[in-house]
Amino acid sequence: QIMTNNDTSYYLLAGDVGGTNSRMGLYSIPKQNDDDNEDNLDRRLLVYKEYLNEEQLLSPEIQQLVDKSTAFEQQILVPFLKYCWEEQKQHVLLPPIQETEIIASLAIAGPVRNNQVQVSRLEELVINGDDIVKRNNNSKNDANPYLASIKVCRIINDFVAQGYGCLTLEKNDKEHVIELVVGSHDKVDPTGPKVCIGAGTGLGTCFLTPASPQVPNQKEQQACYTCFPSEYGQSEWSPRTDWEIRLWNHLKQVQDSPYRVNLEEIVSGTGLANCYEFLANHEYPQKRNTDVHECFQQAGDMKGKVVAENTSTCELCRMAMGTVMGYDAKSYRQFLFVCVLV
Repeated sequence: QIMTNNDTSYYLLAGDVGGTNSRMGLYSIPKQNDDDNEDNLDRRLLVYKEYLNEEQLLSPEIQQLVDKSTAFEQQILVPFLKYCWEEQKQHVLLPPIQETEIIASLAIAGPVRNNQVQVSRLEELVINGDDIVKRNNNSKNDANPYLASIKVCRIINDFVAQGYGCLTLEKNDKEHVIELVVGSHDKVDPTGPKVCIGAGTGLGTCFLTPASPQVPNQKEQQACYTCFPSEYGQSEWSPRTDWEIRLWNHLKQVQDSPYRVNLEEIVSGTGLANCYEFLANHEYPQKRNTDVHECFQQAGDMKGKVVAENTSTCELCRMAMGTVMGYDAKSYRQFLFVCVLV
């Protein structure tokens, strides 16, 4: 609950920070009266913007200019808040930043401990929510006014956020909920454990267990859930075919890992790029689509996207996608069994 006063405006800064993109949103927090139900307050999205981490956080020029301990603040948070207050002022009416307090909630890929995360695939980048607040609120004369407006900064694992988000889905929501097997919705235990898994830059996983029984007198069965992060993507990938064994050996050499290849090196956007690169450069170079291959080589962190977008015109892209999707389904089943057994 946000305790508000009449002299200050409050906003929620929500962030989804993955291995490739940082997606930021600014939400309104209405003034709350004593008789308001917090669940009924309208938190409206005011501004949304995406940043490519490769450009904002990884370029050599930026790495030389920016202190790595404050890189995320200076290269993502400050540009976004300046964008909200300076570039969007014709579209969104906001009070002066000095009269504003911001509550930040950042869902970030990587293991979170003590409100700090070492970002997955950006290993040198460590983000500490407490430091963001303390560093910019202890010396107001020198602090950046945008950062000084952040009074609370909470960091959670990105797939913990996905897990809690899944609890908002309704089985009758045809746009977002797809029934793969007819009748499966009716077999779901509404108060049973749940699993969330999805391939992005890496392989994100989490599971949820009911933390409390059904509330009495509710019309529908519901439970209060606790979500737990998982690093199932770090489990070992087991190849099945001869060419996958060759891919396995190739990835071990490329990654300088003599004994194992992680599952998310296959089942992810990065894995999609790995599969295509091996097919195009080692297995079937004669089958390359010249235009697609050139685009792939120049795509940087977006190589997986290039492969996904060209499956209809490029045979090697289709082969790569088939490999990833095959292991995608297999990994989902295995993760489900692991969670059920635990």
